[in-house]
Amino acid sequence: MEYIVELIDNMASKTADHLRANPLVIAHCIGAMKIITAISIAQESHEKFAEYNVLDAVLNLLCLVNTIQIDRLNQQIKASAGAMEQTDILEAEGDLFGGNGNWRAAEGGSITYVLSSPTENVSTVAEEESVTGEAIIHDDLDEAFSNLTGLSVITLYNCIDLISNLEESREHFFKAGAMQILWCRLLTASSSTVQQIGLATEMLLNTCCCMSMLGRYYTELVVELDEQTKTPALVLSADRLEAANPNWTFESVHATLCVGRGMCAVPPYPSGWYYEVTIKSTGILQIGTAGKPRSVGTVLRRGVGVGDDKNSCAFDGARCKVWSGPPSEQLNNDYGREWSYGDILSCLFSWNGEVSFWLNGVDMGVAFRG
Repeated sequence: MEYIVELIDNMASKTADHLRANPLVIAHCIGAMKIITAISIAQESHEKFAEYNVLDAVLNLLCLVNTIQIDRLNQQIKASAGAMEQTDILEAEGDLFGGNGNWRAAEGGSITYVLSSPTENVSTVAEEESVTGEAIIHDDLDEAFSNLTGLSVITLYNCIDLISNLEESREHFFKAGAMQILWCRLLTASSSTVQQIGLATEMLLNTCCCMSMLGRYYTELVVELDEQTKTPALVLSADRLEAANPNWTFESVHATLCVGRGMCAVPPYPSGWYYEVTIKSTGILQIGTAGKPRSVGTVLRRGVGVGDDKNSCAFDGARCKVWSGPPSEQLNNDYGREWSYGDILSCLFSWNGEVSFWLNGVDMGVAFRG
């Protein structure tokens, strides 16, 4: 653990120029962060994290990324201001030609003045600007920074219990400027990076803001994703209504409210229970209904979730199949239409035990009968 933290601290202490000249420093840090992120899922590792100040190293790394990104933004602002001044000069020089021409941008970043004549075609005078490798270097740093940002934020998210439960860790986290660092990362990161870290960062900021109010208070009918029954690597939003999986493993989560005939002691009885999910992924998902959490055969574990045992059923719109039991036992389970990012999947669990799915309001038929 000590060596891994040294690798992270080593990069966090370097400048942008040093990193460009020494890409192995970045590669070693990414490797170290992958290890840290992987073991941070297990709460047993958090004691060692506290001992070796792992979260300090992660925050210092994010601080470095923020500093370099802010410096780059400042350079871009200055360059834009300089370009505007140059444009003013070109317009003034253009007046010297009697207004018979205009300045145009050409390919490769060149600036071209076009002279118009009533009797002749166009003649051009071009001033070419050289293209350096700086843009390529920036792109390389951007990709590395995006990877490191994602790993760092997920590590912090996985350590929320360490941050919130220990007063010493909580106080240290605040003094390290964690809220400012996370907020700055959201403001300076690319849109793809923000999409990657959005949920975890939202949860971290919410936890920081409400550190003294972490007790959960539910009314009887509040329904959200259950923090207590989710598999360890799954990331939930602060309002517990959205889930994301930044890992390659198959993660699962229950809702906080169970439904079924047992909750209806007297008539009138409902026709069934219904919910909707907005799909925000193009990957493989299984969405449906499962038995009561922690009952026999329905304990969520990595790789085994809704639809993977006979006490649950699910629809997979990536493969257009329904599942209710081990995959090896599924035959003739083709069903429904393929979903896309942004589609709305609706699930109805009827009083008589039938499970049906809709995609964007179109009924795809009964998938299971109880």
